[in-house]
Amino acid sequence: MNYSVKIKDVKTTNELEGVWSNEDFKELLARFEYPDAAQLKTAELKEYLFLAISDFEPHEAAAILLDYKCSDKLADGQIDNLSHEMLRTKVFENYSEIDLHHDFFNINQLLYSAYNGKFPQGMVNLVELEIKGENNAEEMTKETALKALS
Repeated sequence: MNYSVKIKDVKTTNELEGVWSNEDFKELLARFEYPDAAQLKTAELKEYLFLAISDFEPHEAAAILLDYKCSDKLADGQIDNLSHEMLRTKVFENYSEIDLHHDFFNINQLLYSAYNGKFPQGMVNLVELEIKGENNAEEMTKETALKALS
């Protein structure tokens, strides 16, 4: 199948919108031992999470976030190793399992903000594109999108 791919826009950003919900912030506040997170205003959740995170050593905070987001995909030893490695390298770019890059990037950027730059800063490109195939009846899947881009 032949595809026509038109790149409409490319943006570089250091934060993906909508990745962390207010429920995520409340759960993380509890994991970072902040009492009464339920009493906080929605607009204050992220700010208080940053304060709670800063009470921990960077590798400890990384381990808590990795456990929260990736405990179903990583063993405890992997979480411990990654929590230390995240301070030195951009694991969201280099880790062997590509399906974890998205979570690692979001964790890293939250830690980067909370610790005012102790973690490496990450950047991503958001590409808006239009893909047209010969047979417009075919459903666009991740596989067909990847084939079109290649």
